[in-house]
Amino acid sequence: MLLQAIPTPSVPSSDRGGRNVVRVYLISDGRLKAAARTSDDTSVRSMVDLLAEGPTASEKAAGATTAIAPGGFVVEQAPSSRSRRDSVVIEVPVQFTQIDGDLQLLATAQLVWTVTEPQPLWLVRMTFNGEPIELPTDEGLTSGPVGRSDYAAVAPKNSPLAAPDDQ
Repeated sequence: MLLQAIPTPSVPSSDRGGRNVVRVYLISDGRLKAAARTSDDTSVRSMVDLLAEGPTASEKAAGATTAIAPGGFVVEQAPSSRSRRDSVVIEVPVQFTQIDGDLQLLATAQLVWTVTEPQPLWLVRMTFNGEPIELPTDEGLTSGPVGRSDYAAVAPKNSPLAAPDDQ
């Protein structure tokens, strides 16, 4: 498995020290919420690592949580930053396959929204031991690639994908 460090084309901004500010997606009130992180590395792999670190103390105090257990994720394939409709492939750890119920949908949505931050049209495939796994979506389970639109029910408020009554 070769890891590819793909630069993120849509870095929102830089902090005063010149480091990049990227977004990861945590959980707040049963839906996704963007959280800013600073990093020198804006690769998809780095974004997954930042997400796996979970919420900061101040984010926890504000009610943010995560359904993602730390570590064990391997980005097997990341599209070129210019690719608009390609797939990110992530090998997940056993802990990810053991998440149950609504948390499974939220954990999957967190990963999908985080790794597609550079290019919202990217799709995500997840594997375990090299085999594709079924992923929960708003419409049920699928073994195919998924994208942001598959998680509209938990999309961040004010997102174009969120239901109108959620905005």
